[in-house]
Amino acid sequence: MAEASHESNGAAEGLVADAAAGAAAAAAAAGAAAPAGGAPNGGPSGDKGPPPVEIKLFIGRVPQAVEEDSLKPVFEEFGEVREVIIIRDKATGKHKNSAFVKMASIAAADNAIRALHNSRSLESAMGPMTVKYATGEAERLGLNPQACEPGVPQAKLFVGSLPRTLKEEELKAFFQNYGNVEEVFVMKDGATGQGKGCAFVKMSQKEAAFFAINSLNGKHLWEGCNRPMEVRFAESKAQRQQM
Repeated sequence: MAEASHESNGAAEGLVADAAAGAAAAAAAAGAAAPAGGAPNGGPSGDKGPPPVEIKLFIGRVPQAVEEDSLKPVFEEFGEVREVIIIRDKATGKHKNSAFVKMASIAAADNAIRALHNSRSLESAMGPMTVKYATGEAERLGLNPQACEPGVPQAKLFVGSLPRTLKEEELKAFFQNYGNVEEVFVMKDGATGQGKGCAFVKMSQKEAAFFAINSLNGKHLWEGCNRPMEVRFAESKAQRQQM
């Protein structure tokens, strides 16, 4: 409970200050609209990957002796670190055994979570660190936990307003313009086998999913369709029923 309180108090300051910048970071992945029915413009080419999206981590069980300059290298093992802040008591300035670490990309943050959370200790007596997305970060970026589990690099997208004749290999090739695609599932009518005009696409990185959403959602119109594509993070059945 103490860790949750520390995180909440620190997040109230840090996340409010970061809100505008964070929203811009997610939108920075925006690409140009594609011509109707054609190949999308603005997708990464060659070895260039999707734009990184920064995210803040909360770190718990940080020993009193560990300060910003000694905590930063721990996270630099996994990618660029933009900022490290030890959380302190406002009145006394006392170290509260927790910190915020802002990573330059979600991919780096997920790597850190997988390697460190409940696994690595900075001091054996304190036990392993807690490493997770800081409170409010997933909501700020629109990371649906059903489609974007912390520490897991992949993200699942729902794609709507597709031609009913579109094949999975064609849709996969289309989304490859925005990052590596691991899996495509076109939803089909059980009786006729015809496509329903929607699909699920699993991207290998969350940044690639952001790039696809910001480049395509409401912007690309397939030939034969009367509405632009819908591209968003997938939702659970329970979430859809609440809408």
